[in-house]
Amino acid sequence: MRSETVKEPPVLVDGPFLVLQVLSTWNFEVLGRPLVVADVASLDSYMKRCKLGPFRLGRAMELLATRTPESQRELADLRAEALRKLENLRHIQTYRRGQNELQQGQPNPVQGRGRQRPKQVRAQK
Repeated sequence: MRSETVKEPPVLVDGPFLVLQVLSTWNFEVLGRPLVVADVASLDSYMKRCKLGPFRLGRAMELLATRTPESQRELADLRAEALRKLENLRHIQTYRRGQNELQQGQPNPVQGRGRQRPKQVRAQK
């Protein structure tokens, strides 16, 4: 994601996490700046291209603008599903972060030894 000034390097963000976050919170500000139409289009294209589910910010904005009972219900369902998926992602991230902390605290038993062969047990005659 590019910041407002060209001199700053781009910041990489997790697209699906960002889309789910925006859908569930309805906060379109990311990294200190609002998402613009080009950002929404890029995220929607990425989600579709990578087959990451039905979560499209552009579609959510269309549903919001339509203001029919059916569109409001569809938007509510989309946002609820996004929140469930986001909570699941957060749980996975928390678990993996804990696993990484455990691994970093313990020495890797294979590190520095090269490839080891499993011990073979010979049958006695």
